[in-house]
Amino acid sequence: MILGFRHIIIAFAALILLASSAQAEGLYDEAPLEFEENLRTPEVKSKFSSAVAAYQTRVGKALISKGYQVETIRNGEVLVVTIPAQRLFTPNQTELMKNASNVLTPVFALLNKPGMFKFLLDMHSDNTGNALYSESLTNDRVIAVADWAEENGYPSTYIIPYSSGRMSPIYRNNSITNRQNNRRLEIYIVPADVMVELAKSNSLK
Repeated sequence: MILGFRHIIIAFAALILLASSAQAEGLYDEAPLEFEENLRTPEVKSKFSSAVAAYQTRVGKALISKGYQVETIRNGEVLVVTIPAQRLFTPNQTELMKNASNVLTPVFALLNKPGMFKFLLDMHSDNTGNALYSESLTNDRVIAVADWAEENGYPSTYIIPYSSGRMSPIYRNNSITNRQNNRRLEIYIVPADVMVELAKSNSLK
């Protein structure tokens, strides 16, 4: 779905973010930089998958009740929260709007449960401007979100940013509405080490 080429620029930023959390404990201090590999890690054995999926379903329903768009992938183990970019940034800007915290906090609050979740942040744009502009814009925007998270005390060890630019539209860029829908932040909420261990011990409630 997402090619490594698009992540060349963001890879360096991700390394800096992860290095800054060297004193934090977790599995992802030296996380793989490829999106798909991070999405598969950690692996949940099939006999524990239903417990993890059931837990994630409850988390997803809670987010939906707060007005978020939530989907599931990886057999229900991973949640995908989609936030329109216009709720976070003004057009062509990379600084978060003042009320962006109100949008981000209910989702990032999940990271207050240490080791339960790993967040993959993937920022997208429409096809306005050239490809390098789109990549630069989404790169700066996703770093702004990651910086906000760190500044607000969320563990950067479990936050991994990616920039997809214009490469993965969900609609054809042939109307104002479609382009607006393509400009988005996707937050992949992946089960982390603690959740997997709780599932193994039948303690995931």
